[in-house]
Amino acid sequence: SAYWLRKHNYHFRGILPFEEYTDNHRERYYEALEPSKDMTQFVEYFLESLAETTKTIMPRLGRTQEEESELSPRREEMLNVIADHPYCSFDFLHRRFALINPKTLHYDLGQLQKLGKIVRVGKTRGATYIKKQN
Repeated sequence: SAYWLRKHNYHFRGILPFEEYTDNHRERYYEALEPSKDMTQFVEYFLESLAETTKTIMPRLGRTQEEESELSPRREEMLNVIADHPYCSFDFLHRRFALINPKTLHYDLGQLQKLGKIVRVGKTRGATYIKKQN
């Protein structure tokens, strides 16, 4: 069922974990799949899975992105480096994270700014970053 939904663009962008519901109700799922001219049992199973899965995610829907997701380990480390070295430059951060593509570092810095974790000081290539005080 999840495959069919994804194939026909009804996958709810991954927000509803149908597979988890099916794993927890496997016997009922297999009963609903048994060959029959009457699809009522499968439709009922599917609608129940939709309703129950929706109940599990409802509390998360009202949360902001910041509340929902913690920082990735790399972004957390970047934030710590910026806190320990106020007014550090991109070049300084790039040396600290030498194995990370510069475009990825710029993206991470942008996300940290968007979340209100850091502030960019200056607009030129020589801009620096500081941790935002809450």
